[in-house]
Amino acid sequence: MFIRLLKVIFTLLATLLAIALVGLGAALAITTIRAEQHINQLLFESGRGDFSLSGSYQVATNINIPNWTGKTFANQNFNLFSKSIKKYPFRLTAGRGLRDPNTEVLRADYNLKGNPWGLRLFLVEEIVTTKNNQLLGKMHLRVMPNLVFTIGYFELIPK
Repeated sequence: MFIRLLKVIFTLLATLLAIALVGLGAALAITTIRAEQHINQLLFESGRGDFSLSGSYQVATNINIPNWTGKTFANQNFNLFSKSIKKYPFRLTAGRGLRDPNTEVLRADYNLKGNPWGLRLFLVEEIVTTKNNQLLGKMHLRVMPNLVFTIGYFELIPK
């Protein structure tokens, strides 16, 4: 009797988990479709990865990251937050866009010691220089190596 009850509970929990995962996947797919139909997608595709980045850049448009004010590119790259706080270092690498394979990008790699594990494993940012010499970033959530969802865009301008 007890084992049968455990089987029913396990089946119920597994079903609820499956429903939640399907719902999350659908929400991420819809977010990706909307982001890639945005005008920024055309700007991103026409941009280029520029390895000569240096200095500090402030956020021109944000994707609702509290207190995030920009990025600094130097020997060590960091995100800037209010009160001049530097957090979440990243390494820049050149490559092709994860969802835009025809676009050369700079990829911000957060897989560095000291960064939160969720940031290290799941967040991918790609940055291009647009025709007007601003930086346009595209933020992705990488669930698995070949399963990448676009969350949104951010623009950076020199300080």
